[in-house]
Amino acid sequence: MTPSPPTAASDDAPTAAFEPVRPITLLAGDDDREERLDAVLAELLDDPNSAARAAAYERHPDLADDLRSFFSGHDRLRDAAGPPVGDADQCPPPRFGNYELVRELDRGGMGVVWEARQLAPPRPCAVKVLRAGPDELTAADLARFRTEGAASAALCHPHIVRVYEAGVLPADAGAPGSRPRAFLSMELVAGPNLSNYAAGSPLPPREAAAILADVADAVSHAHARGVLHRDLKPANVLLDLAAERSSSGYGRPGNDEPDARGAPVAKVADFGLAKRFGPTAVDGSGEAVTVDSGQTRTGQIVGTPGYMAPEQAVGHDRGGVAVGVAADVYGLGAILYHLLTGRVPFTDEGDGPMGVLRRVLDADPLPPRSLNPRAARELEAVALKCLRKDPRSRYGGAAEVAAEMRRFLAGEPVQAAGGGAGGLAYRVAGALTASRHEDHFRYWGRSLLAFAGVVAAAHVVIFFAERAGYGFLVAHLLPAGAMLLGLAAVLWCARRKGHGVLPTDSVERPIWAVWSGYLVARGMLTVMAWRQGWDSGVTYGVASLMAGAAFYTLGGHAWGVCYLIAAAFFSAALPLAAVGPWAVPAFGAMWTAVLLWLGLRYCRIDRQRREEAAGAGESLGL
Repeated sequence: MTPSPPTAASDDAPTAAFEPVRPITLLAGDDDREERLDAVLAELLDDPNSAARAAAYERHPDLADDLRSFFSGHDRLRDAAGPPVGDADQCPPPRFGNYELVRELDRGGMGVVWEARQLAPPRPCAVKVLRAGPDELTAADLARFRTEGAASAALCHPHIVRVYEAGVLPADAGAPGSRPRAFLSMELVAGPNLSNYAAGSPLPPREAAAILADVADAVSHAHARGVLHRDLKPANVLLDLAAERSSSGYGRPGNDEPDARGAPVAKVADFGLAKRFGPTAVDGSGEAVTVDSGQTRTGQIVGTPGYMAPEQAVGHDRGGVAVGVAADVYGLGAILYHLLTGRVPFTDEGDGPMGVLRRVLDADPLPPRSLNPRAARELEAVALKCLRKDPRSRYGGAAEVAAEMRRFLAGEPVQAAGGGAGGLAYRVAGALTASRHEDHFRYWGRSLLAFAGVVAAAHVVIFFAERAGYGFLVAHLLPAGAMLLGLAAVLWCARRKGHGVLPTDSVERPIWAVWSGYLVARGMLTVMAWRQGWDSGVTYGVASLMAGAAFYTLGGHAWGVCYLIAAAFFSAALPLAAVGPWAVPAFGAMWTAVLLWLGLRYCRIDRQRREEAAGAGESLGL
């Protein structure tokens, strides 16, 4: 890799708190206010100078909140389109308070990062200067800036970028006529960020493992002091190309791999989305430090879509609990995935950030070795374990990820490796405990309970009609038709006031495809049995195989336990074929039990979600 100029933490463009810009609201009939607002906006759009905005806020105090809201969104769109050109007010003077700015290193949505020299004490550093003045920052931007300084100051670790100072440079402190500027002074790292270093290409496995071990150590240190990063990604990892790596713990490289001791030293940066959790954080001297800005709460989405954990994408985990340590473990896995493949786990396929978030929630990442056959199987296993949808099935903390990296570097087997009985058992357990789309399927609980009643009644009627000696029409065809009508009636009653009867999204379509296909095949089987003269045992034995195949298909889409349900139906096929007419109630009992189990489960999930929502509303005074 070609060494790059020194860098420091910067605001990466994809990072977002996904908070909608508050629209301008006017009271009905307030025509005069609306006209004044339009006139002021037209004037300020022609003259975008920040001083003109401040003067307008003072002249029109009743419009100030709406004007600030409008320009907050306006400026964000402008920054997303590209950095401003030719605006002298965006460039601070060479002498910036106690710092001399040398050259620009990077710029993002919130500010510009400069290589600088601190005058007292004299030392090289990096200075992040916010583009807007303190009085022009949105509440979210100001909270993020303060959080970054407070969170970083609470942490002291060789793999975390040190923050020296955070504050506001008064007007005219740097040069006559200059405006107040918020800034953050931090350690200058002699190298690029990890994203630029990798440059879209996979890294050698041992180098990737050494870098991730550094990052995991840093994240573990932050967690031990009650700080979540919540925005781990290659752009927020800086590489010190001048630092020497310890020679211990890295084993011997393979014949075709570079020695991991030559890997650059990684340092985690940009704690702007950090949040305190658990016990009070402490600084290096043992003093308590509060780093939670209060800028987020359960249900708010923060992070970068391609590297965001599923629970971050919805604002809470599947139990309704606020995002925790497992989200940073996911971020470590996303970084490792990037280092192994040269790309994020979930890419933009032309449908924008929301499409990426849908894949984060619904799709499984491609195995890294399918994108890069040279990726180590052990590291692939670690990455995929970190990226599991269920937070409880990932590693218990960043320290465990760091330990896995050191095992790999020392030539020892990693715990998540796919080889051997232990690794296979771990994968099987992960598949069986996976649960997807709970917030979607939780509304189906009552319908599934009603389905259970319909199915049970139909099979009881078929059994007794067959025992009474009725023919095919009365004993099978009429009860089966009534069962279908009953299922359709339940479905209609459950959905006619919602999204309509037919499937509406990618979550429901596979369910409908599987079960509509099953019902068609089941009906054809009944007709074939009648024409061929099969007895009930053979017919329901084949039906059990069909039901098993349907549940097996849904195991990876809805709930991993569906694999066990499929196994039960597969196992019952031969016994059902052997018991003759008693296969009817046995098959009906199996279906009834399964529908009751699923229905009760999703009713319980729905009740929990409602209770959590009610509790959140009470805590917010709603």
